[in-house]
Amino acid sequence: DGFISIEVLLRFNSIKKHTTDAKVVAQAAKHESVSDRVKLNEDESAVGRLVPFDKEKMMDNVKLSLRVENLPVTEPKEEGGEKKYAVTVDDLIKLFSDYGTVALVKLQRYRPDWKSKDVAKHGRQNSVPTGAAFVEFETEEEQKKAVADLCGDEEKEPEKTLEFGGNKLKVQTMRKWIDNK
Repeated sequence: DGFISIEVLLRFNSIKKHTTDAKVVAQAAKHESVSDRVKLNEDESAVGRLVPFDKEKMMDNVKLSLRVENLPVTEPKEEGGEKKYAVTVDDLIKLFSDYGTVALVKLQRYRPDWKSKDVAKHGRQNSVPTGAAFVEFETEEEQKKAVADLCGDEEKEPEKTLEFGGNKLKVQTMRKWIDNK
């Protein structure tokens, strides 16, 4: 039916950090800043897109995005503990904000059994940070501004090197990353 349950949305860390109340999410979906993009179902228990998702446009973000590698990861404090990113989405937004509006940051995680059919059942359980993220800008111009400063090539070094937590970050376009995969 094109809707996603608010209860499912409340499991997203990006929403949990703001609220755990379904009524607050429903109210936010009615806000004028998003009312041209999302709608609530009749009983206000789920949110859907006003404009259906277009799979053809899914790759449109490639020209807006960068791949950032060598992000710091903390080692577990005790045996059996989990590795965690020593950087947050907000840290990366701040780090890249000189180049424009950051629309999305996705910290990458890897789970050895992600090829199994049990992924949906287990979620992030047993996943580990890869030390990489995707940073997507609002416009292609903003991404190009970042590329001009941060992405070198075979012939020249980057104009500027970003660091976080003592790590020098490697930045490349998402297109280059996809082509080299």
